[in-house]
Amino acid sequence: MKSLANIGQRLNQLVAQPAQPSDAAELLTLGEEALEHWVRAKGKEPTQDLREGYRLLALHRQGADKDPSFNACRETCRELVYHYNLLTMEPEHPGFSAAGPYDAPGSQPPVSVHQRQNGVPGIG
Repeated sequence: MKSLANIGQRLNQLVAQPAQPSDAAELLTLGEEALEHWVRAKGKEPTQDLREGYRLLALHRQGADKDPSFNACRETCRELVYHYNLLTMEPEHPGFSAAGPYDAPGSQPPVSVHQRQNGVPGIG
């Protein structure tokens, strides 16, 4: 498991370049490793279980156990899973270009389920 500083450094490197399908698994792993730190800080052994097919979501559930303040992290975890799915299932989405994420002419960032459900302005 990487240190939190190394996780942050690698994330900064990844977001400084256009999103690539090959980055998807690493991004998900970095998210898992960050949550492993949280779970260990709570004195628990990080789970290897899956929730909705993702270890990241199982780690969030484990970390949020009896700690309602950690529920705020849930949406971030879901967005990371959404980004993973987008990169692996729709790598040609117009929101990703050689110029950088969401810089393709006329493109808009992909809309998350959260944005649709919560009525973000401009989302139908």
